[in-house]
This record gives sequence, C-alpha cells and structure tokens, in this order.
Amino acid sequence: MKPSAASLSGCWTQPVPEQPQHIQGMALMPDGRASSINMHTLLYTGWRLDGNRLTLTGKSTGNEIPPSSPRPPPLTVSAKPRSS
Repeated sequence: MKPSAASLSGCWTQPVPEQPQHIQGMALMPDGRASSINMHTLLYTGWRLDGNRLTLTGKSTGNEIPPSSPRPPPLTVSAKPRSS
C-alpha cells in the first residue's frame, strides 16, 4: 500500500519518553497544514508527501541550533502491511 495524503491525514501520537501518561505528536490536515501536539517548542506548520517521503515544515523555538549544525533529514514514511 502506497501512502497517500488521505491515509496520512489525522493525529499521530506517541507516549512522551519517560512520561508515558502524556502524549506528543503531530496533526496532519488534508490541506497540507500541520500542527504539533504537546510539543510546545516544535511548531509544525505544514507537510507534503512526495512518493513515500513525508516532509514536515515548522520551527523549533526552544532549542537553539547553530546555523552551521546539520539538520535532521525529512521523515520518510513507508507503508507496509502489518503481519498478524
């Protein structure tokens, strides 16, 4: 199954490391907008899907990263059937 904008739209969450009673993640809207869920220093603003590559855009407001530091690569999503 190839990922599509429709199949990726929605809220994607995970437990916060070392705080499993809390969740964090992102909300992907069908129109390409995105927002963070409980990540107040990472502000997602948009997303796009190119083949199996999901690219998120946004701004980190809490962690000062020097301009010369390497940026993490875009998140790559590949859809594979789950085995039961």
